[in-house]
Amino acid sequence: MKRAVLLLLLVFAYGLLYGQDQKLTLKLNRSPITQLFKQVQTQCGYTFVYSDEVITDTMLVSVNVSHSPVAKVLDSVLSSKQLFYQVLSKEMIVIGSKKLLKKEEEGITKTLLSGSIVNPEGIAVPFATISLLADEVQVNGAIANEQGSFQFSHSMQGNKAYALKLSSIGYDVLILKLAPLEKGLQHKEFGKLRLMPKAKLLKEVNVTGNQKVIEMEGGNIVFNVSKSINAQGSNALELLGRAPGVTVGTDNNISLNGKAGAAVLIDGKQTYLSSREIAELLKSMSSSDIKSIEMINSPSAKYDASGTAGSSMSGH
Repeated sequence: MKRAVLLLLLVFAYGLLYGQDQKLTLKLNRSPITQLFKQVQTQCGYTFVYSDEVITDTMLVSVNVSHSPVAKVLDSVLSSKQLFYQVLSKEMIVIGSKKLLKKEEEGITKTLLSGSIVNPEGIAVPFATISLLADEVQVNGAIANEQGSFQFSHSMQGNKAYALKLSSIGYDVLILKLAPLEKGLQHKEFGKLRLMPKAKLLKEVNVTGNQKVIEMEGGNIVFNVSKSINAQGSNALELLGRAPGVTVGTDNNISLNGKAGAAVLIDGKQTYLSSREIAELLKSMSSSDIKSIEMINSPSAKYDASGTAGSSMSGH
């Protein structure tokens, strides 16, 4: 039975939401902060999303409340740990770090990077992956639209060596080293960037049906694995790294468009696993068992915390 693997990115944004009417009763004494999140989920139905860089097992909290509003409890506990939260939907709360946010914003001007991806004939290459590297480490990125155009912003630091990495299924990877940007420059337009097709000889090609390898559905990008020859002979984690905009780091952490903190749903169900556990799970799955991978930047309310909502695709 083939599964539909859904990659859901929740982007951290600074902000607090008050007025939650759910009430919380619990008592914790120097317990891991994850125990607080589990209690909130059990009593109020929220699912918490965060990265391992933000929440660690050594982060302990003490809480003793009775019928206290969720917002009040989170404000008190998270503020003391230099953390913040944002309610993204009726079911999901994202946790971010004030320290990391401040570090990114101090004394740095964001630069808008834009351009378009084409093939040697000048025809647009849709849904190509654009990765921004800083000292050979991916720090940001985007996915080109159906016309091959892309744009995204990043806080460029003068002491780092930047490069643009372009990739798309069926094309050779292109890496462009970026010269130091002029002081005060806030927009870098690359124009048309050409990708060269991979030199691969095939004895015979049979084309059946009209389903594309990469499609746009409802604003989300769908990678139809069963239609791609690149899916053969790999596991699900390796396959995920070939999807548009997805990066699997050397530590097996999964990011989308350069943003960490992605959540992986399998057949529409939340895994509730750590990044390491998710990586091991995906390694154990064959790529031949995967029907499709969907990249979602703005999750809808149908992806509920318990995973009871149906997947957008059915396995077969």
